[in-house]
Amino acid sequence: MALKKVKKQESIQKNDINKEEEMKTMNEVNNSIINSNEEGVTVKENVIKQDETIAKSTSIFSDSKKPENQVIEKVESALDNVMKEYRSNSEIDSFFNNEELRGTSTPITGLEIEIKQEMPIDEGNYKFYVKNLGLDKQVATIYGAKDKLMIEFHISRIISGQEIEFDLKQKYNISSSSKSRFYQIYKDLTGRPPMGKINLRELLKIKGLCEVKHILMDNGDVFPRIVNINAEIYKDC
Repeated sequence: MALKKVKKQESIQKNDINKEEEMKTMNEVNNSIINSNEEGVTVKENVIKQDETIAKSTSIFSDSKKPENQVIEKVESALDNVMKEYRSNSEIDSFFNNEELRGTSTPITGLEIEIKQEMPIDEGNYKFYVKNLGLDKQVATIYGAKDKLMIEFHISRIISGQEIEFDLKQKYNISSSSKSRFYQIYKDLTGRPPMGKINLRELLKIKGLCEVKHILMDNGDVFPRIVNINAEIYKDC
């Protein structure tokens, strides 16, 4: 009979020890949660509530996932979300305080530009050579989508003993029509009409004399256009 009482007392003591260990573990979890909030980030109270399985569990070292770890994971997830939002707001603020534009190496202080008045190109006769070529594919025009040829002419002439030089770009819709400006400029430069397969690079070899005329645009601007070309092909090319 005395043996049974001793065993019963030992069982009660073990239960008390288990309860004390559970309470100690819960306090450690709570203290860990409070200490993790070093940056002053407020976490909602419902995130740190203890899982009901702690109170129901007979042992905190069961085979299932530890409840205190579940609470810690919830807290860490909440803290992570708060910090992500904080970093996002900081990045927005840093853009306006940064001396460089995002995605470029151009400092904001280096964005000053100077608008210079272009010297007008007077009408008259000039020497010329074809300086550069460009080709834009399928450009929308009033005639539909067209390939557009860009010819950059370098023109020059002597005025009062001083040589005046300009670079003048002209664009032409590529067309086989004999009435088109492309047809006419190609024929003036090469001496033959554009037919079949042609290599526009050949135009880079051409120089000669030309006349510049002013064309009045619909918006009132005056555009210098090269006309009356008398071309010759470079002898050394």
